Amino acid sequence: MNNSEITEIFNSNISDRIGEIQKYKLLMETEYHKLVQQLKRTKYDFNIDINAENNSHAMILRMVGKNKKVLELGCATGYMTNILTNLLGCEVSCVEYDAVAAEKARRYSNNVIVGDLNNFDFSQHFQKGEFDVIIFADVLEHLYDPLDVLKRVKPYLSANGEILVSIPNIAHCSVIAELLQGRFPYKELGLLDNTHIRFFTRSGVIKLFQDAGLTIKEMNRTVCPPEQTEFRTNLNVFPQQVADYLRSLPDADTYQFIVRAGLVN
Repeated sequence: MNNSEITEIFNSNISDRIGEIQKYKLLMETEYHKLVQQLKRTKYDFNIDINAENNSHAMILRMVGKNKKVLELGCATGYMTNILTNLLGCEVSCVEYDAVAAEKARRYSNNVIVGDLNNFDFSQHFQKGEFDVIIFADVLEHLYDPLDVLKRVKPYLSANGEILVSIPNIAHCSVIAELLQGRFPYKELGLLDNTHIRFFTRSGVIKLFQDAGLTIKEMNRTVCPPEQTEFRTNLNVFPQQVADYLRSLPDADTYQFIVRAGLVN
């Protein structure tokens, strides 16, 4: 066997090996992608006690009332849809980005649409003035342009209808404390959820609704002391004067804002 024959066999074996490696790499990437998607699908799935006093979702559900026609935007797996339908007797339509989560939500609603709210065409699915209540429960902060979405969905609210929203407070003292220490630690859930795109303070929430041409009828909040947040913040690491100042801020312990809004008369 001459050198050219040996080289040809060697190159052929190498080529086969590279092909096998590439196939294995593609398989691993596919399995990794499936795992990531599975984790995402179980991220927003909660059990709700509708009577809970310091839970934003429970507060929104109590605001809805019974036998309403509801549009729930970002319904996830339908954990709120279930209560709206089976406990409150509401007729619920939903829009959800994740197809697998939407399939689970169909257990509780006959009208679950898979779509991206960032560019969703409401006119293709709903009638203007159709809904008594429109819900954004921890959703607006995930959108590229929440003001645009509010403006586009507003015509589908009935004359006396209400938009109910929960939205996290970026000015919670635990976040400020993290920034003072040079950190902005994203988490799987919470104030710095790693899928949040927009961040709001109280004044930012108020401006958002004003700019959307909506009037805020009621603005509540949930509270969480800094040491009980996902950051487990210890304000005692700061000089006393700084710690006292952080605790004294108006929304130092406000975890989420809960807004009831309606059309401007």
